[in-house]
Amino acid sequence: MQTKTKLLSIIVAVSLATIAFLCSRINSSQTNQAGGDPIVKQVDTILANADSIAEVTPGKSLELLKSIPPEAFQTMNKEYLDARIGLIKGLANISTGNLDSGYRQIEKCLIYFEDNGDSLNMADSYAKMGLALREMNKYDQGLQFLLRALSIYEPRNKTSEIAYLYNAIGLVYLHTKDYPQAINYLSKARTIYEQQNNTFGLAKALNNIGISYFKMGQNIKALEFLEKALELKKNLNPNGNFANTINNIGLVCSELKLYPKALDYFNMALVQYRQQQDKWGEANTYNNISKIYLEMGNTNMAQTISNSNQEKINEVGSPDLKIENLEIEFLILRQKKEYENALKTYIAYTTLKDSVFSEEKQRIIEDVEAKYESEKKEKEIQTLSHLQEIQSTRLRMQTYFGLMLGLSVVLLGILLIILLKRYRSKKSEHNSLKKKQQEIEEKNLRLERILLESEEKSEQLKKQRDIAKEQKNQISMQKEEITNSIRYASRIQHAVLESKDLNQAHLPPYFALFRPREIVSGDFYWVRETEHFSIFVVADCTGHGVPGAFMSLLGVAFLNEIVSQQRIPEPHEILNSLRAKFISSLHQNSNDPINNEGMDAAIVFIDKKRKKAFFSGANADLYIARKSELIDVTGDKMPVGYYYNMNSFTTKELSVMPDDCLYLGTDGYSDQFGGPDGKKFRIKGLKNLLLQIGDKPLEQQKNILECSFDAWKGNGIQVDDVLILGIKI
Repeated sequence: MQTKTKLLSIIVAVSLATIAFLCSRINSSQTNQAGGDPIVKQVDTILANADSIAEVTPGKSLELLKSIPPEAFQTMNKEYLDARIGLIKGLANISTGNLDSGYRQIEKCLIYFEDNGDSLNMADSYAKMGLALREMNKYDQGLQFLLRALSIYEPRNKTSEIAYLYNAIGLVYLHTKDYPQAINYLSKARTIYEQQNNTFGLAKALNNIGISYFKMGQNIKALEFLEKALELKKNLNPNGNFANTINNIGLVCSELKLYPKALDYFNMALVQYRQQQDKWGEANTYNNISKIYLEMGNTNMAQTISNSNQEKINEVGSPDLKIENLEIEFLILRQKKEYENALKTYIAYTTLKDSVFSEEKQRIIEDVEAKYESEKKEKEIQTLSHLQEIQSTRLRMQTYFGLMLGLSVVLLGILLIILLKRYRSKKSEHNSLKKKQQEIEEKNLRLERILLESEEKSEQLKKQRDIAKEQKNQISMQKEEITNSIRYASRIQHAVLESKDLNQAHLPPYFALFRPREIVSGDFYWVRETEHFSIFVVADCTGHGVPGAFMSLLGVAFLNEIVSQQRIPEPHEILNSLRAKFISSLHQNSNDPINNEGMDAAIVFIDKKRKKAFFSGANADLYIARKSELIDVTGDKMPVGYYYNMNSFTTKELSVMPDDCLYLGTDGYSDQFGGPDGKKFRIKGLKNLLLQIGDKPLEQQKNILECSFDAWKGNGIQVDDVLILGIKI
């Protein structure tokens, strides 16, 4: 009987081996199954958890890696395990700002996985290499590695990994200022995270979409996404790390000029970055705080913070942070009138910025993506062909499989009774091992709860300290607000003169150099976009300071009333209407020659479709810089107000060409005394300067005009309000 059982077992074993071989040929993609060793499962769980938090809480991730049991390095392939651990450590180093160290670790692990043909771990390595290169500002190389990872995950439908890569690629385009493309990839990641109910991933995607809209100048929309991200993070873990989102909300508050609120957010982010030992985040936040103090007029505090931050930036080695720090230093030095040092800093800033964000790198990034899309289509064609071959092979193998299966079923029925008792014994052992594993997991959970409780107590103490610090700051700020309340008058005037809700998208590019002599100004500019024209107005009201400011408010109110009519009047008609309203409102007549208040003004309508400009001036001219020529278009020699000559103003029609630069301005710039002999700058000097800068970018033109004015004025007193408006066709 025993001999027959052995013989039957051999026959069944041969049959099972044959079936197993056929099954493996039919399902070749399922040859690798997870091992049943509890240590292997435990190590896989630790590695997965450590990898998931390495980017957000790198310190906890590294602590978690220390819990890998020593016997795992004997049970498992040591080189493979070291490579898996090295990838996570490399990501943790990148997250804490140690970019070079993290990059070298990941590169070493990638070589191992490529040598062993481990495609999934190769994809993981490519993704982390892309992240490292992105943080090092090597965006074209970083995008190549991210797309390599995507080409491995997409055919396998690894949705979680695909969503992570979409988010990472979106950040590359965010850093290279291709904001629509960034929002495109980030929205793809958001859709997948919503389908998976992945709150953590969704919060990251919303945060990055928010900062993309912020970079595009859509502050309200940016704040909406950032607040959603912060709410999700707080719901997920009230004591978690929200530093990036808090910092981004601070940036939006700063752009909205809510400086005290922005400082509160930046200080909260700074505390969390220090807790996480995130050097990059800490240095970036110090840059933001320095800019806030600069905007608030506290240049000494801004310079102290900026100088102390330079050591942190050099340690991190990020060109992005260095560029931003140089820009802050330039603005501080210019405001402190240290013009020679300001010029040196500005040259260093533009040189580094051009080296990082060059057009050539942008072209390489576009080529990389185009190449990826082309290779993706070729792989899809190859995959379809390969699937057809596999289907044909499967049909043949299934025929053989059916014959062998029929024979094996009979033999298996006999063997089933023999194996039943052995199965019950194995099941009992398995249940015992499963129970032990559950006990180990419960102990780990208890340890984690104890750790969380201790962290919560520590957070409570820190919050109490922050509350005390915040109360002290509030008292200081209240004192400062009372001291500076008189300066709010200027903000009221700026609020009336500036059009924050104006849609800038359809206007020609322009800059405004606006330097009031006192806190409030008698000069003003007014910009509007209509269906057919872009309208630009520059005016110099009688007087300066408070009297001039009242006149400028009258001028703005009259302009709004005149242009709000159903038919937009021509430039000379606007000047005629303004003159009539000033005479009527100020009760001017020939019997009162002293009452001659009014203004000099220049109005230009730009029709971009017809390449035409229409100009009318009251004691004001229009200058056009065209290649190496400066064209002077003179206005009418009479003011907007009561005058002995009350003829109608005239409109001049002009043809404009691409790259023409039009200038409108008041007499404050040319009337400024200074230079080596203490003389006026004069109209001739201004014309020569405009001719020299007419082909440069608008922002650079504005900087040159400001620096030239400050250099000419020196330590002298500004004699009048200064306003120059430059418009690029």
